[in-house]
Amino acid sequence: MGLEQSLVFDPAPSPFLEQWVEPLAVKGSFALAGGWWVWAKVDKDADRLGVAQALIRSVAYSTAGSIALKAVFRRTRPAAESQGWFEYGLDWEDSDAFPSGHATVAVSTATTLVYSYPDEDWLPWVAFPLAGMACWERIASEKHHPTDVVAGALLGYTTGVLALRPLHWERWGVQTYFGPGTLGVVWNLDGKTSPASTWR
Repeated sequence: MGLEQSLVFDPAPSPFLEQWVEPLAVKGSFALAGGWWVWAKVDKDADRLGVAQALIRSVAYSTAGSIALKAVFRRTRPAAESQGWFEYGLDWEDSDAFPSGHATVAVSTATTLVYSYPDEDWLPWVAFPLAGMACWERIASEKHHPTDVVAGALLGYTTGVLALRPLHWERWGVQTYFGPGTLGVVWNLDGKTSPASTWR
């Protein structure tokens, strides 16, 4: 057991989460993105195709981001004999704990899906708990330290939002304007426009 686990709690592995929920975190996210794209193409639905493309970007961004950070931090997994960071001499599978790739991809996919359908009130209550269970499993199975999963979830939320930008460009963005001796900035977040910030 890793130091963080022993200091915070004694996690109990769940066979159900390990056999069913954990595989869905990554494989399910790839399948969902691909399936949504095929569904959109078959139905020739432009809106659904936009969501499918956002899901594909979400999976791509989260996967690339987590792999890049793993390569930098090279943190050992909880089950490793020696605990530490920047362990470049160890095998990749023993020193790729930070951040959790499963947590990153699961939260990223859930974020993109939920924000793509803001009128579906039930969706957050399904997508985010499923992502949360995948995150919990990574700690309970001692494959990740708690901070690996927290970092992965934060990275996943960020990549999930970034994946939406081309889909909701007018809803998620920053606009600048210039005038005689004036510089201004207005940001849009989910359709809500901020008061203008102006410098003279």
